[in-house]
Amino acid sequence: MYKFRSLIVLAVVLFAAGCTDKSTNYYYNQSKVSSVSGTVLPADSGTVTASGNTVLTTTIGSDGFFTIDSVPPGIYSITVEPLHYSMRVLRNLVISKSSDYSFRGIVLSNYPYPIYRTTPTDDQAGYSVSGDIRFYADERLNLEDLSQMATFDPPLYGVWSETAGRSSGGIEGDAMYSFSNRVIGQPAPEGYMMQLGTTFEVSIPGSVRTLAGVSLGHDVIFSFTTMPLSVNVRIYPGLMFYTVPITNFRPTLEFPVCVNVDSLNIAARFEPAISGLWLPVSYYSDSRKCSDDNYSPYLRFYPTGLLSPDTDYRLIISDEVYLADHVKLSKPDTTVFTTEPLGVTWIFPENGATGIAPSCTLQVIFNTPMDTASVTAGFELREVDGEVVAGASVWGGSQTAMSFAPAAVLKSGSLYRVTILKTAKTAGGVNLKTNFVSYFAVS
Repeated sequence: MYKFRSLIVLAVVLFAAGCTDKSTNYYYNQSKVSSVSGTVLPADSGTVTASGNTVLTTTIGSDGFFTIDSVPPGIYSITVEPLHYSMRVLRNLVISKSSDYSFRGIVLSNYPYPIYRTTPTDDQAGYSVSGDIRFYADERLNLEDLSQMATFDPPLYGVWSETAGRSSGGIEGDAMYSFSNRVIGQPAPEGYMMQLGTTFEVSIPGSVRTLAGVSLGHDVIFSFTTMPLSVNVRIYPGLMFYTVPITNFRPTLEFPVCVNVDSLNIAARFEPAISGLWLPVSYYSDSRKCSDDNYSPYLRFYPTGLLSPDTDYRLIISDEVYLADHVKLSKPDTTVFTTEPLGVTWIFPENGATGIAPSCTLQVIFNTPMDTASVTAGFELREVDGEVVAGASVWGGSQTAMSFAPAAVLKSGSLYRVTILKTAKTAGGVNLKTNFVSYFAVS
C-alpha cells in the first residue's frame, strides 16, 4: 500500500513538472520576435519605421534595401520616408511570432502622398485605347472630389470608381482608382472614347481630399500617348507548299478599332494588281461590333478572279488615307507573299501520313484544269524499293480532281511514294514547274 501511494505521488510530481515546462515553453514562443525587410524602387536612402506594439526605425541602404529586426508580434504600419521621394505608408501588417516579412519593390514616386503610382505611367507611349486609367494610393480618397475635379486634356467621357487595394502584408496601397472610358452596352467607336495616336494629360488637383479630410496639397499630373493605328495582316498559306493559293484567296485585316470600309478600299492595293473588294467579316465577338455597318475592325478581301501562279505579290496599305476617327496609319504597311505554282494543292493520303488502310483510293486536287492524258502518263504509285502499283485513274468533270484506285490492296506495313512528273501539263499546255512527290505508310 505504501509503495502504491509513493508511485501516485511521483506521477503527480512528474505530471506537474511536465505541465510547468510546457507552459513555460508556450509563453516563451509567444515572445519570439520577427523581422521586416524589403527594397524600395527606385533605390533611395531614408528611413523605414514600424509602428505598432512598439516603434522601431531603421535606415535604407544605398541599394534601397532595409531590415528591421526584433519586431514583437502585433499589428503594424510600415512608414517609408525616402530622401528624394514621397512617403509611403503600408498599413495593417500583422506580425506573428518567429516570422520574416519581406516587401520587395515598394514603389516610390514624387506624387503627393498618398498617391504613388499611375497606369499608364507618365510619358508612356503606345497605351491601349481601350485601357482604363488608374492610380494607386496608400490612403482612400474622397471619390466625389476625384470625380468632380479630375480633368483630361483632350476631354474624356467616363466614370471614376474605387477598388480595394492590397490585402494585409502587400506592397500596394489601400485603394486603386480607375477611370473607365468604356460605356457599358454601347458599341465602338462611341464606347472607346480615347483616340489612337493621341497624347492625353491627366490632372488631379491638390485640393482633392482623402477620406480623413486632408488635401493632397499638390497636383498630380501625368501624360501618355495612345497606340498608333496599326494592322495585323493574315495571308492564308496554301495547303501543299506553304504559299498563297491562287484560288480561294481570302486575306484578312485586323485593326484595334473600327475602320471605315470605303476608306480601306481606297488605301489598300496589291502589286501586281488584284481586282476585288474588302468587306467586313462578322465572326468577332459582340464587344468588337461597330455602330455603323460601314465600319469594322475585321475585313476580308474577296478577289473577282484568280491570282497568277508562282508570283511575288505585295499588299500595301497607305498611310495617306484616314481610316478611323480621322486617324491614319503611322507608316505604310507592306506585306509580301508568293502564290503557289500550278499543280497539286491537296492529296490523300497526305504527305507523311501513316496508318493508311491497304484498300485506300488516292485523291489528287489541282489548282487549275489539267491535261488529263499527260497527268495520267506522268503519275506513278510505287512501293519504296519495290514495284509500281497498277491501277485506274478517274477524273472529275472540271479536270481538277483525279482519283487513283490500285488494282490490288496495298501491302501492310509498307511505305509508298506518289510521283507526278513535271511533264504533266495544265489544260492550257503549261508544264508543272517541278516533279511532285509525296509519301505515305500503310497500316
